[in-house]
Amino acid sequence: MRTILFLVVLTLIGSALANPQSPPWGYYRRTCKNISVSEDVLNADCLIYKDRDGSEHYGQTSLKGYADCADISNQSGKLVCMAWPLGSYLNSCENPKVSEGTLEARCWDARSNSGFTTSLENYKSCNGDIENRNGKLRCAP
Repeated sequence: MRTILFLVVLTLIGSALANPQSPPWGYYRRTCKNISVSEDVLNADCLIYKDRDGSEHYGQTSLKGYADCADISNQSGKLVCMAWPLGSYLNSCENPKVSEGTLEARCWDARSNSGFTTSLENYKSCNGDIENRNGKLRCAP
């Protein structure tokens, strides 16, 4: 019995080491590096500023409870939890709201008609930009 229990524990430990938590997608990835997750804390080295000669200056930052954020951004070297996800859709949509994993906004179509309320379920599965395609929210290809 002890041998079986030992093997189960060893398998669980090995599985946890082989599959560490993946950092979430978000706009912060454009200006942060060395990104990691430890329990409910997101850690990264994020760009604080660039010199006129192009030299980049990074600082260590962390964000506790990152999983509750709609999106995460880097603001002058600090990770910030956003109320709604960033994306190009914000150029042609208004009043974004997030509820239970669904993004909703009022968006314009290609003819500049407004008033279309559209939604995107499971928006966190987008591996990049969220766009407004003719009045409908979607994950950009």
